[in-house]
Amino acid sequence: GISSYPILASEHQNLTQPPLFSPGGACNALIVAARLGLSTAAIDRIGVDELGNYLIRTLQTEKINIDSLVATNERNTLSCVVLVDPKGRHTFIASNEQPTAPFDSDLAEQLRTNPLSSHTVTHGFQTEVSRAICKTRILVVDGYALDDLAFSDLAHALAIARHNGVQFWFDPQATVAHLANTNLALLHYLLSSADAIFLTQDEAIHLRNAFAQLRQFPKSSECDAPDTQTALDLANSLVLAFRNVQLVVIKRGEHGAVAVMRSASSTVSAECAGFRIPESEFRDATGAGDSLLAAMAAGLGKMQLSLHDALLLGCAAGAATCTRAGAGLAVASAIDIASILRSSGHDTLVSTLELWSSAPAQQI
Repeated sequence: GISSYPILASEHQNLTQPPLFSPGGACNALIVAARLGLSTAAIDRIGVDELGNYLIRTLQTEKINIDSLVATNERNTLSCVVLVDPKGRHTFIASNEQPTAPFDSDLAEQLRTNPLSSHTVTHGFQTEVSRAICKTRILVVDGYALDDLAFSDLAHALAIARHNGVQFWFDPQATVAHLANTNLALLHYLLSSADAIFLTQDEAIHLRNAFAQLRQFPKSSECDAPDTQTALDLANSLVLAFRNVQLVVIKRGEHGAVAVMRSASSTVSAECAGFRIPESEFRDATGAGDSLLAAMAAGLGKMQLSLHDALLLGCAAGAATCTRAGAGLAVASAIDIASILRSSGHDTLVSTLELWSSAPAQQI
């Protein structure tokens, strides 16, 4: 934690708390999902280094399968520095501005039109990675993964998922602006392939404006207000623009979130106003969005909740994570989430959460 922004060159600024070292990114979602009783696995290439070893040890303590974490001497394990001020505002210092993998339209079309053969299924992957994707129900890819994944790896992973009926959930995170400016074709491919998309309201606006230039989105003639109706309009626009998308969630920070799900003949929407956290209990919003995604996966999958209750569970998970400093091991537990829900009178949902989080794990 830092005392204040801005960070000034050649100036001394105090740390408000000691540095914390922890897994982050998609690992936040994996940890929350595992704590809610889902069977999870991490898939990536990591370095043969101390960071990689730490990541493996930590995920194992959370009962996350690491058989598909492929260690290689050809790269280093990626890291990110997060600066947080006393108001919870944070800055990520990572590799987001590095060039992402060039989009290969020929390969994308080949994998879209041709059924996967046994050779194609394992192309670019070790066998256990392909098997892990085949066995899962949801494959989550976030924006940070795009910095070090070759497009062939990404495209084949999505093809394996599609061939086996696995849902692809995509959260571009802070990479939206970078992808829209430098690799719009890749962004379009990922959004068109996704079954579910998770965005902040600012990210959704940026994405809408980028694709409005291609006439895929209607241009907005009004100022985008930070209200619930604007968020719902953005979510509905995404569902209409990308026909494969079944679910869009717009995260609104302390104001909660909205969700739009495609049904057989129309769409279903839900909104959650969020959970107010006393200022004395608020620590850090890092990992809150990842926590929401993981809780919604548990809610819509294992717990078979309605869209509204799954969104409520997701917002409670995000709020609970905000009461802890840092991410990774500091993200919400089932007990933390239940406490947030109970304090707001959602006792029925608490009972469901307690029942399913203690049940045998289900693959996700």
